Amino acid sequence: FGIFSRALLFLLKIFYAGFQNWGVSIILLTLLVKVVFFRMTQKSFESGRKMQLIQPELNAIKEKYKDDKMLQSQETMKLFKKHNVSPAGGCLPMIIQMPVWFALYNALLYSVELYDSSFLYLQDLTSPDPYGILAVLYGILMFSSQK
Repeated sequence: FGIFSRALLFLLKIFYAGFQNWGVSIILLTLLVKVVFFRMTQKSFESGRKMQLIQPELNAIKEKYKDDKMLQSQETMKLFKKHNVSPAGGCLPMIIQMPVWFALYNALLYSVELYDSSFLYLQDLTSPDPYGILAVLYGILMFSSQK
């Protein structure tokens, strides 16, 4: 993921040149990546929703043709075509995004520019959160987004 990491680190440095704060630059870079991949993420969620809607029909096909795997596969494919659903549509966009997110993690993990830089109550962005506030905040945000 080196090529992606270098590109993301370059963008991070551009944000830092404009805002003179590594924490704000990291947030803006993350938002930029989210915006770039928004359409793909939206497609993935739509495909997952469609798969959930046809799940009862898929289960009925599995039950009806449990002894004939070939016919079960054919009926499943007909159902996918009927509802315009792709079984790979939910995970393929996420797989495409994974190298970029891994590269962002590596760019942040190995960038020496972040040493001894502070943001909010954190004195060093490369050290763990001493109070665990960010982890708790992240957990609350994940829980609320699931609701």
